[in-house]
Amino acid sequence: MPPEELPACPGGHVELPGSIFMPEHALAGHLRAELDVSRLNRVHSHLWLAGRPGHIRALHRQRMMEREIVVTEQTDLHLVHQHGKIYIKPLPEFLLDHGFFRTHLCGGAVPQDEESALHASACGLLASYVEMVLHESDFRIAVENGLLPNIPWAQWAAFAASVRMNVDLVARDQLNRRYIYGELRCDRLNWIYRLTSGQWMRGYHYIYTEYGHFFGRKLAWLLVAFAYMTVVLTALQLALGTDDGQQAALLGAVGYQFSMATIYGVTGIIAGAFVVFLVLLFVHLRLTLGHLKRKDNERVVAVERRRTVEKAGADVSTCSC
Repeated sequence: MPPEELPACPGGHVELPGSIFMPEHALAGHLRAELDVSRLNRVHSHLWLAGRPGHIRALHRQRMMEREIVVTEQTDLHLVHQHGKIYIKPLPEFLLDHGFFRTHLCGGAVPQDEESALHASACGLLASYVEMVLHESDFRIAVENGLLPNIPWAQWAAFAASVRMNVDLVARDQLNRRYIYGELRCDRLNWIYRLTSGQWMRGYHYIYTEYGHFFGRKLAWLLVAFAYMTVVLTALQLALGTDDGQQAALLGAVGYQFSMATIYGVTGIIAGAFVVFLVLLFVHLRLTLGHLKRKDNERVVAVERRRTVEKAGADVSTCSC
């Protein structure tokens, strides 16, 4: 479609910079979802276990540490890292628009308490980018990965300087409290959520979609354990095969006890893994059936709602005739 044929912003809508037209009544909900870090705020008192305050590495440092930058649209995964990857949320373009920021994040467009929370979350996300993109090399990495729009470096440098002038990055009292902390370890967040929120199955961020992937990651340490046990058992076998070893009662007793412990341990681990597999299978089947039932109910309600609207429209047309 040629540019002159593009539709204008419809009435009752707001155009988000870098985004689509948004109905005015849905704007506050969209901003809440876009900046939401409530899951981290719920466990804020435990975040010291997962990361250090204000510890955000520049993007070139992430590359030096051989971390893969993974784009996420979940703000509560922003700066969370695991297994050589770090999740980073692209900076929404509406946060780069001064007019939009003043109007909708600190201009009374939403209730005061909600506005304050949105403003703190927006300032926190901006502050994280100011600390990540310090050099022109960081800026190039951000643009290459789609984290920042392709604007001139000088324009970003001026914007970052403006943020530093208006946001205290040392006190961090203007930021959402999630941004008191910088990078967070996903594995520790998972355990924090399991122990404090009862999310025993999924924890904070669940990445497994196949059982092979799950058990491959969780049981990888067994390969090292089996290697050590194999070396020890082989050494005991060689020692007991010598004349001195056959005469050493203590060595024979140790060899027997260690052999039996290995047999029972391996059997127990295999049995435990099988039980975990059965539990996961049962839980996933239950969740799948529940999701299927919920979606079926939603479809039925949607069909009934549409038919009601269509019937009401037909009645109005009949009356007007």
